[in-house]
Amino acid sequence: MGKVGTKIIETYQKDIQKEFRVNLMYNSRLKFHIEIPIEFEEVVLHISRADLMSMGIENILVSKAEKKYKHYVVAETESQCMEQTKKCLEYMIDKSIIQRDVIIVFYNPKDNVQYGNIVHNAEHPQIGLQFGLTYAVETSVGENNKVYSIYPKEGWRNGCILQNRKELNLWGKICTVIPDTLENRMTLEQLYNAFMQLNKKLTEFTKTPDALLDFIQSNVKLLN
Repeated sequence: MGKVGTKIIETYQKDIQKEFRVNLMYNSRLKFHIEIPIEFEEVVLHISRADLMSMGIENILVSKAEKKYKHYVVAETESQCMEQTKKCLEYMIDKSIIQRDVIIVFYNPKDNVQYGNIVHNAEHPQIGLQFGLTYAVETSVGENNKVYSIYPKEGWRNGCILQNRKELNLWGKICTVIPDTLENRMTLEQLYNAFMQLNKKLTEFTKTPDALLDFIQSNVKLLN
């Protein structure tokens, strides 16, 4: 007897929710067993023999010529194998996770502000100027599985409560993600404050024709 069937194992570890499609196997020697996904091969190689045994992981020689091994979670029953595999996968994810503080910069340069059917000069379309900053934590396992979260003020490093976490959906969003360093914060905060001041001044200058004419006659430069 070989393959029993394909199973889905859902895991959740440190903000990373991941689904694994695994093959549940059976033979008389190993009983029920599931192969550890290849993406965790390096993690398995750095786990002590004692820890491997405690998690029910066995290294099986599959090629004598190449001295190639595969790693399986083994158990007496199907339910035990599934439960133990889930624990092992969450352990592997935990060992593979990288967390870092990031700044998410949102800027939409598109001229997408519309007011009815008002037509602008071709060279002077309506400017959106949509700009915002978000301080967040990036949690990743590999390059393709990244989650962005906002935590309470005490920060995730100080053990924030999981239910207070807010996950950000960046799908389709116009944004750039960079490391959250003091230098990066200062530069972006200055840029943001400059945008705020420009927006405030333009709001005041365009309230009335007199205010706009006074601004033009004053020859004040808003941008250098």
